[in-house]
Amino acid sequence: MTPGYGGAVGMAGGGVATNYGAFGWRLLAYIIDALIVGIPFGIIAAILRISYTSSGYYGISGLESLVFIAYVTYMWSSRGQTIGMIPFNLKVVDATTGGPLTMTKALIRAVVLMAEIYFCVCIVGLVGALWMIWDPRKQAFHDKAAGTLVLKS
Repeated sequence: MTPGYGGAVGMAGGGVATNYGAFGWRLLAYIIDALIVGIPFGIIAAILRISYTSSGYYGISGLESLVFIAYVTYMWSSRGQTIGMIPFNLKVVDATTGGPLTMTKALIRAVVLMAEIYFCVCIVGLVGALWMIWDPRKQAFHDKAAGTLVLKS
């Protein structure tokens, strides 16, 4: 089945897509998105460190995480891709329908992705993030949790 929104998607009892987004492209897209959110927060943190003599900056990293979650949730649910995914022709689709993500699925995917990033220091988060390397449908844990696929057109 070839939905109008993405590429061919593996449906229950149907064909299997061959154009899944590979780990390397997805990692590069994530780095671009992290820079889009991270650079303004780095500037804010630098300003706060200059203007306050206390050690550290309060709430910036937590706020940065929330902004990142909001950014990717909005982009995945409204456009199917983030700014970082555009140059690599990657698109996130619903694994069942092949259509766009609902806001709920996009939010689940974003929260689980952020948990994988935070837990990357331990083996559980690292395995969750790298799962796409050996998964036949190139799904990481955040894809499995939200029922999504990343396709390359």
